[in-house]
Amino acid sequence: MKPFLSVIIPYYNAPEKLERLLSSIEKTKNAPPYEIIIVDDGSEPALGQNGYRTVRLKRNHGPAIARNRGVAAAKGEFVVFLDGDVEVF
Repeated sequence: MKPFLSVIIPYYNAPEKLERLLSSIEKTKNAPPYEIIIVDDGSEPALGQNGYRTVRLKRNHGPAIARNRGVAAAKGEFVVFLDGDVEVF
């Protein structure tokens, strides 16, 4: 089934923040079908396998380019951007 939302998360060297964000998304109730795309913006070390779609950039380009790469990979009808330092309530 095609996702309703594509959640794009630019990521750079903050695994603890990313874990909190992903955990908060997973706890969301009554959410429409969604996909999560994490864009690893040249992190060192690279983001490991995490069960989500991951787009890896070889070097850090900044959040704008990371978001654009995420949109290019998105399959949802609508796109939502979340930064790694937020949590969904």
